[in-house]
Amino acid sequence: MKQMMLCSLIFLALAANAQRTTMVLNGTWQFDRAHAGVLAFTHLTNNFGYTGDGYINNIKDLEPEPVQPWFKHAFAPSTVFINHPDERYMKRFAPHEPDAQLLFTIKAINDFSKTEMGAVTIKFYDAQSRVVWSQKQSIDIAPFGEMHCPVVMKLPKTPGGYTLVSAFKGTHTPAEVQRSKAYINILKSNHKMQA
Repeated sequence: MKQMMLCSLIFLALAANAQRTTMVLNGTWQFDRAHAGVLAFTHLTNNFGYTGDGYINNIKDLEPEPVQPWFKHAFAPSTVFINHPDERYMKRFAPHEPDAQLLFTIKAINDFSKTEMGAVTIKFYDAQSRVVWSQKQSIDIAPFGEMHCPVVMKLPKTPGGYTLVSAFKGTHTPAEVQRSKAYINILKSNHKMQA
């Protein structure tokens, strides 16, 4: 019984870390502001490295895990991020058909007392890091406000793994350029999903 409980706890810790990594990479930590601090709690605790997932290897060396540099993007006081799951980790979403439309939103958050203004550039990269689609738009976010901006794009005809990246430069945000990204999977039209 103890072994089963231990296995369950380890599984939950691994699942939480995968979810946390996904949320940091695509910037969704602030999607619900009330939860952002809770999700980062293990970064702030030191239980000798067993579940503190902010660092890797020997805890005394405080070697940051690879996702650490994305914290400045995920927690920026003004931020724009892609509101779409990263399909590398969220396997329950069916792959997209080639040449189909992809509908998603970008969410903008402003925790400053002044209107945040800036430009958002969204790019879609293929596996060779070539830009296959892009869009740029200006955005104004009210003080202490948030907004959703719908985006519609036509997916490429070539199957494969693609990366959707947003870049935001605002007048108040401390990050030089605030980034968000999500992986998009496009499969051949005749591919059948297994249940």
